[in-house]
Amino acid sequence: MQTIDVYGDHATCCSKAGDLIVRHNAMRNLVNEIAKDGGLSPVLEKKGILGDANGRRPGDVTIPLWESGRGLALDIAVTSSVNASNVESKSPCEAYAQYRKHAKYDKDFKDSETHIFGTVVWETFGAINSEGEAYLRQLMRFASKHLDREHSSYCGRMWSRLSCVLQRQIAREIELRTKEQKYQYKRDEDEEAGEDAAEEVANR
Repeated sequence: MQTIDVYGDHATCCSKAGDLIVRHNAMRNLVNEIAKDGGLSPVLEKKGILGDANGRRPGDVTIPLWESGRGLALDIAVTSSVNASNVESKSPCEAYAQYRKHAKYDKDFKDSETHIFGTVVWETFGAINSEGEAYLRQLMRFASKHLDREHSSYCGRMWSRLSCVLQRQIAREIELRTKEQKYQYKRDEDEEAGEDAAEEVANR
């Protein structure tokens, strides 16, 4: 695991230690919770939507019945706003959804009679793609109605939770690397002290 850089940017895109998977799963699980609140019977990581080929798992959260008798396969993702491919992009979440997700899956879903495909992509700075926002608004509408709660109150709470979960995961990534760097500094200091002591003994 690479230790923290001076601005903390690397922590948001480092693939070491499984942090990106933990972050992804935290956001996925909360989207799944909203769909459950809506009585939509969501399925996590549904298999077989596009066959059993490796790397073809678009259904992070799948709604069995969504539109015209077809289910909705939602691909959840978080992309770093400051990684090399995004730093010059005007809207990294929109670019990621279009070029990394829809470019990969749209052809396979074009003639599907069982599912449609959608994306929910966050940036580490908090922005969300327009398609994902629209789907989340629909899910929250189902949820507030199913739970018989005031719609604005439910939505405000869930948007806040989504933001907090994302930022908590990013803070965790930074904290882990900060701790690792402190440990490395301590090891370096101990090694240096040991070398100084050995040199002092040798010079007596």
